[in-house]
Amino acid sequence: ACLRDIPCGNVVSRWTLGASSLRYTGYRQIREHVVAEYRPKETIESIADLVRQLGALPTDENFWYRGHSDASWTLQPSLIRTPGGVAAEAELIKRFKQTALPYLPKLPASSWGWTFLMQHYGVPTRLLDWSESPLVALYFAVSNEQHDAMDATLWGLLPTKLNGIAGVNFGLAGELPCFEHDKELDNYLQENIEVGWHRPPVAALAIRDSPRIHAQHGVFTVYHKPDTPIEGIGDSSHVFRMCIPAAKKADIRKELSVLRINNLTVFPELQNVASIVNEVLR
Repeated sequence: ACLRDIPCGNVVSRWTLGASSLRYTGYRQIREHVVAEYRPKETIESIADLVRQLGALPTDENFWYRGHSDASWTLQPSLIRTPGGVAAEAELIKRFKQTALPYLPKLPASSWGWTFLMQHYGVPTRLLDWSESPLVALYFAVSNEQHDAMDATLWGLLPTKLNGIAGVNFGLAGELPCFEHDKELDNYLQENIEVGWHRPPVAALAIRDSPRIHAQHGVFTVYHKPDTPIEGIGDSSHVFRMCIPAAKKADIRKELSVLRINNLTVFPELQNVASIVNEVLR
């Protein structure tokens, strides 16, 4: 039965629970999974709107954020979205190690180190990027001008609530696992995903050992083998979404620029310096 239609501009998300499993039958207009009522319920038309809505959220909760420039996109990592991706993961890792070695001044010290390096350079992985900064997520939602005709979405996640579904809990309230530190995450390594039962995604911290992940206040969810979008897991009370109308994207980009949230601050690398320097010519 259809539980709820959630409109985001001209996109309608409709999720239902199948008899034996969750079924995904559409991409842009209709989706089938369970989605609980999200909060906040209004659209974001300015940074002031964002601050107002986030200010109404519980202060005792830790929230993560992710921006999608197309409101029809689901919360799935690149490898999960790619047909046959999980089956080819071991081959991707071996090919990356084979080819990248001459260009690495220092080899990753662990399997997770290789996974994060692949993610950094655009190889599909089971990692999904989030940010502890809503402004960074907002930047990703509006920065791609090629998607200006599409409504955007700013997703919010309660990471500890997602981890409760996965059975990953700690004695300290709000504590999260960390890659290369907590062995609970070893079940999600490629070499281990065939062992035992298939697990829900889990939210985890990562060592911020690069300027990019540090600048983006980066945190991650990691998938096991099931491909259900994060918003379709359980009763979906661990996520919420805020819609950004296509007509407001350019205005929000200008506001972010005033606050110096731009390509260089989000991607602090030499090749992006030109995008800031060339502002002199505008």
